[in-house]
Amino acid sequence: MLRITLINDEKAAIFKMEGKLMDEWVREAEKAWKDFSDRVPGDRIVVDLCGVSFVDEPGRNLLEQMHAAGARLLGTGPMIGALIDEICGDQRQTGKKWIRHVLGLFFLLPLVLLICNNRTVGAQEVSAAPSLTLEQAISIAQANNRQIKNASLTVALWQRSLLCCSCQSFTPFLTST
Repeated sequence: MLRITLINDEKAAIFKMEGKLMDEWVREAEKAWKDFSDRVPGDRIVVDLCGVSFVDEPGRNLLEQMHAAGARLLGTGPMIGALIDEICGDQRQTGKKWIRHVLGLFFLLPLVLLICNNRTVGAQEVSAAPSLTLEQAISIAQANNRQIKNASLTVALWQRSLLCCSCQSFTPFLTST
């Protein structure tokens, strides 16, 4: 579906479209465009595409005809904006795009330098870390592992009870009271 609104007063001549510019709606828009452009000079017309959500190939051809007749195409969004850029080529305001690219580089460059600097610092820290032998790593792990401490304590207690009770019997933990 396509909705066409025509505004023609002393301030502006606007050919506004909303919806999808495709299939049979292109023919209707073309009829409305011919009637409107016959009454108003083409260089005074603004074609408002802000409400257009889709344009097929015949719709694109109609927009090219409107632009060739001198109408100014106006729209928002990534799809319509790219379509207008393709149709209008270098005639659109490229100054704003140039400024946008320069500003993008201005903000992107410090970000890249910051990331590269952090990677360099991180690499230096990793290379400066002391290296451990396998035996050192095992002894550190054993010293900090709670289960190994408990097991070592249990074995030490068991060995101590064996030494103390070796004269009485061989099974110290199985003595009956």
